[in-house]
Amino acid sequence: SMALDDGQKNFLSYLATGEAIVFSQGLNKPLYVKIEMESDTSAIDPDESLVRDSLKELWLNSQHVFIPELPQKVNLETIDQIFYVSNILFDIRNFMRINELSKDSSEKFISLKESFDRLQNFLPTSDLVEQAILQLILVSNLNSELLEENYSRYTGHISDYKGVAVKFCNCIKKGDFKELLQDDDSKFIIQTLKL
Repeated sequence: SMALDDGQKNFLSYLATGEAIVFSQGLNKPLYVKIEMESDTSAIDPDESLVRDSLKELWLNSQHVFIPELPQKVNLETIDQIFYVSNILFDIRNFMRINELSKDSSEKFISLKESFDRLQNFLPTSDLVEQAILQLILVSNLNSELLEENYSRYTGHISDYKGVAVKFCNCIKKGDFKELLQDDDSKFIIQTLKL
């Protein structure tokens, strides 16, 4: 029961479509609500090409939201490019999440090198590649204070994220897996990006 008085009960018959009296546990008294019609659910479905074009526009206009690692200077022109770059960054991130850097990781390093080369071929400058790796580090560590704390503990000095990204990229470019294993900064990236 909503505990309506006679006047309120009479008012119910005057409610128009989209208007209602609502009562719920925790409310002191019933509430009058009016619901605006935003869309007609009985309307004909929109043309499939309209939906596809709208989604395409959303992806192209929001690509830095969907791919937060993508440098701000880069604007991809097609959905295929968005998926291509997204898959490359996903592959690189997966390598960085291996449990341990060890000699057994050499196959994964080859895969990382291939993904890195594809990214390098796609982005116009080395600076943009380094920015993408830097963004990948930062995006994968949502709590930057925790990243700073981990880095200080791991290397014993204040972090320079851009420097870390550059060193990591240089190790991959040279294809020197041993250097990657021995470089504290590169190992740090892999440690912090692990799930």
